[in-house]
Amino acid sequence: MNLNLTKKNLEHLFANNFSSPAFIMLANIYYDIKQYDRAQRVCQIGLKSNPNNQVGQYILSKIMVKNKKYLESEKLLKDIVMKDQNNIKALLLLLQVSERLKRKQSSIEKYSKHLCQILPNNQKMRTDKAQKQLHEKSKKNKQKEINIEERQVIINEHMATKTMYLIMKKQKKYMVAKQILETMINKKNKIEFSKQELKTINSLIDKEKN
Repeated sequence: MNLNLTKKNLEHLFANNFSSPAFIMLANIYYDIKQYDRAQRVCQIGLKSNPNNQVGQYILSKIMVKNKKYLESEKLLKDIVMKDQNNIKALLLLLQVSERLKRKQSSIEKYSKHLCQILPNNQKMRTDKAQKQLHEKSKKNKQKEINIEERQVIINEHMATKTMYLIMKKQKKYMVAKQILETMINKKNKIEFSKQELKTINSLIDKEKN
């Protein structure tokens, strides 16, 4: 009910003013309910008045991926990343699109390495073994920060690739790597690999907790 009311209000706002920033919210609602054609039209109209709106560009890039228009999506994402090098969502999607387009490995690695640098670090806390009385408290704090990281980084099925997993593992982003494996395990041709690697990752995570 609230969704319909919000959509109706946004449609009214957008119809009266195509340059209204409401186009972002309206396009996102259309995207969420899988009305991709409408979402695309709203984005394209809104971006004519707000060509540098990165949220609008990102939504449109997602629509292009849905429509398998990877070149168009890549162009939008590169523009976003050029203006905001720390846009994690855009970098993740650009990495996915680059792999789909079979771009040079050097380009993919460039995006991957930068992504690793800006992703939340899962090695924030250190336990002081010399202070045994603080040991348990340190462990609880460490686990709390790891849980925060899990909420900060969301991996969808398109971003869950073996390449992405290996990069995250190499960079010791173990919680992110685990998320990737847990998504990959739903793919028939990745079940065995995911199960085996989950054992390794869980072991590495346990070591960090101690």
